[in-house]
Amino acid sequence: MYNVWIVDDEPFILEGLARLVDWTSLQLRLAGESEDGLLALQDMEASEAAVDILITDISMPEMNGIELIRACRSRNPALKCIILSGYSEFDYVREGMRLGIENYLLKPIDMEELAETLRATVEKLNRARIEALTGEQVELVRDNIMYRWMNGRISAEQWEARAEFLGLKLDSPCVLAAVAAWDAAGEACDAAAGDASAASSSSRPAGGSMPEACSPENIRSAASAWLGQTGRPHLLFLDDNDRLVILLGLPDAEAGTLRQAHSLLLALRRELGSPIRRPLRIGAGTAEIGFGQAPLSYRKAQTSLEYALLHPEKMLLAYEEVAAVSEDPSCGPARPSIQIETYGRLLLALDEEALLEKISRDLDELAGSSHVRPEDVRLGAAEMVLELKRQAGDALQQGDLPPFQGAAADLYRCNSLAELKEQVRRTARTALQALGARQEQSPVVRQILAEIQTSYMHDYSLKTLGAAYHVNPVYLGQLIHKETGHSFSDCLHRVRIDKAMELLRGTGMKTHDIAKAVGYWDTAHFYKHFKKLVGVPPSQFRRLV
Repeated sequence: MYNVWIVDDEPFILEGLARLVDWTSLQLRLAGESEDGLLALQDMEASEAAVDILITDISMPEMNGIELIRACRSRNPALKCIILSGYSEFDYVREGMRLGIENYLLKPIDMEELAETLRATVEKLNRARIEALTGEQVELVRDNIMYRWMNGRISAEQWEARAEFLGLKLDSPCVLAAVAAWDAAGEACDAAAGDASAASSSSRPAGGSMPEACSPENIRSAASAWLGQTGRPHLLFLDDNDRLVILLGLPDAEAGTLRQAHSLLLALRRELGSPIRRPLRIGAGTAEIGFGQAPLSYRKAQTSLEYALLHPEKMLLAYEEVAAVSEDPSCGPARPSIQIETYGRLLLALDEEALLEKISRDLDELAGSSHVRPEDVRLGAAEMVLELKRQAGDALQQGDLPPFQGAAADLYRCNSLAELKEQVRRTARTALQALGARQEQSPVVRQILAEIQTSYMHDYSLKTLGAAYHVNPVYLGQLIHKETGHSFSDCLHRVRIDKAMELLRGTGMKTHDIAKAVGYWDTAHFYKHFKKLVGVPPSQFRRLV
């Protein structure tokens, strides 16, 4: 949003512009209004808003518009200015042009001309921002715009305006979207090329960051360079989970062309797979006519990639292969055939080997069931995690919060069956450790974690808890982090988001009501933490389960 300030000595002009212009749709915010140039300088000085666009009348009693522009430009040379006037005077027009104004509008004001002038001015400001960015910053902006367009968060008009100055064009009759994700449970890449001693997933947590040489940004650069050599029109961006999204331009949507695109994606996978040294899977959407249909192909590519849970042997999952299952209304959700009571027995016996083996076997059987869908497998894994947490909580008797809060949320960020298994197994190991380490946990930490487990909707802070439990807040925070591996705020967010997941799964409550029920009075704050912990927004999570 850019800030606008209006200056005019006619109150009805100020009121009319404030009321009639749809500022939000123009990416603008009306920061203030003044009735004279001299007063405007004082008002803007007192305001905390940085003014980007000045709309000013020419003829005013204390300081005219030209003088005001000069004064404002001395403080902010980049300020964009639009002049209003009740009459056309050549000297004023000439002076305004010399000052580099955006337009000189005669009263009565043509609102459509004003809106068009504002749109053009916003684009100039956007372009100036882009030109001032470094190469890495430009890529982040491109990623953000592409991601918002693909997910329907900006209009077609907004997309076209941004795409033009960001150079986001794909001059092909058809488009195919694909999503590439590397398996965090596989072998990690080593920054030193050719070093065969990279640690396996058993020695590092799933989802751990890759060395800089294999960062998502570097992988995108490598993919762009390789695709550039093929001559295939393409656009690339990273989504908010750092997955690589590929848009390929195609000459047509014929079956032969689609097969060629799939072969190209497999070749790209081989090219990227060597340095990453982790299993890389690609979900491919359908070939769509016209770039405007790219979001549809992208959604289908995401659906395709989900089926990696059921087909771990496939490195390329094409939508045509999974559509029969994903679109068949007769395929109801398959319930996992899990002997829940066995989990509790193995957990209490501290039989780690048998418990981990059962988790793998149950998930393999579920993934291999007929008519099963990816969301059914995730749901089965979530039930395993919740049962492990429940059994551990029952065994600890006092409602202690084991340090695996949020584990169910982590399941929705897994890209493969191997990752899903490892996440549930990690939860099982943590539950076993929590049972074995209960005697070592300080009473005050146990009490606090038990309290937020049931009273998560209250407004907690280390300061209030420190006063309630007679402990120094700083020391308390250090103690909680030492014994749980998380900060207190992380523990609280994980409890709240887990409760929110239960409400989304088991009730028809609206999302903003759920946010308030679990302790978030700011819905945007709730969305931010839910997406961070779960990997998908609340609405998408509800559809998955």
